[in-house]
Amino acid sequence: MFALWGFAVATAYVPGIYSAPYMPRYWAIAIGLALVAKLDLAAIDEKILWCIGVLLLWSGLTLLWSPALYGGGLSVALMALFCLCIVASAAMTAAQRSLLLRGFALGMAISAVVGLSQKYLGLNEIPQGAPPGGLFFNSEVLAETCAPIAVWCALQKDKIWWCVAGLLAVIVLASGERIGCAVLALGLIYGLVQHRGWRFALFTALAVAGALSLFLKAQSADQRIMYWGTALMSSSFAGSGVGWWFQAHPFPHEEYVHSDVLQSIVEIGLGSVALVAIGVLAWRGRGTRAERAMFLALVVETLVSFPLHMPATSFLLAVAAGGLCCRRSDIRVAGLSVRARDGLGVRWAAACARAVSFGGAGFRALVPVRSALAQHAGVDRAAGCGSV
Repeated sequence: MFALWGFAVATAYVPGIYSAPYMPRYWAIAIGLALVAKLDLAAIDEKILWCIGVLLLWSGLTLLWSPALYGGGLSVALMALFCLCIVASAAMTAAQRSLLLRGFALGMAISAVVGLSQKYLGLNEIPQGAPPGGLFFNSEVLAETCAPIAVWCALQKDKIWWCVAGLLAVIVLASGERIGCAVLALGLIYGLVQHRGWRFALFTALAVAGALSLFLKAQSADQRIMYWGTALMSSSFAGSGVGWWFQAHPFPHEEYVHSDVLQSIVEIGLGSVALVAIGVLAWRGRGTRAERAMFLALVVETLVSFPLHMPATSFLLAVAAGGLCCRRSDIRVAGLSVRARDGLGVRWAAACARAVSFGGAGFRALVPVRSALAQHAGVDRAAGCGSV
């Protein structure tokens, strides 16, 4: 079911309806949360929960002064969907999360094949913008969705996923999108280069190459820099309200700042600190090298693009963040909890008191020399617990 959920989010596309690249994927995310996911708040770091609460509360309050009440309300609802996906990912096991990402990768492989057919074979049955768009509406979104999951696939042990990573990398390169190519290279450098010195040198070279590439597409680069400057000048403490940017820059102008971080600063002001804190706290968490490399690629995209406004990339970012900040190290040992059943907590305290009365031997008995699970296995059996 988890693999099917990931596959559905990557492939959901209904040509002929309004917002075909957007809403079907949001439907797939919502249905998966209801039918597949488990929402366990205890599975996620408490600091992340505080950040999520502040982010949603502050964003909702900005609707009181937002010029786009209905559009902003939809954005807040989609933000809540993103936060629920973080919680759902944290509650998954590593195997379930891996299945979900594999299903997502296979779905993106279909988009890659369709995109290559659009670019080189003239396939035009699927409505899209500039080819190759795949099952997305343009090449930019396709490339920025393929790049992070390609990084994850490249760092798997099974060679079959290396082939999927190669296919996704081909469509990223064929699209010619600089951000997609850059985050692909960034994630692979982090995941494959172990030596910190070499990694730093390659990151520096990549940053210089990215800066120089601005001159290759001067028109689009100047436009993006203009949006960034406008966003900084439009920022305020309380924020202009969720949905303000699109209202202030209607079609044919750009509805996104091309930086989710800057757009959050403009629209929710100080509340954007909570969004940044989620990324920082998740990065400080644990996870596999593949998850961290994918997460790094997506975080860089939030700085220079709009992945949080796209359902597939926001879903991928939520899954990666939840995987990094879940509580892997929490161990519940019956008898050590104040809510232990059958008075085992009281018996444990009494046993410690008796041990102290025996002097030195008792002191040594209080210092654990075995793992918590082995040391208290008898206590769990007495409480009737099959496992901890």
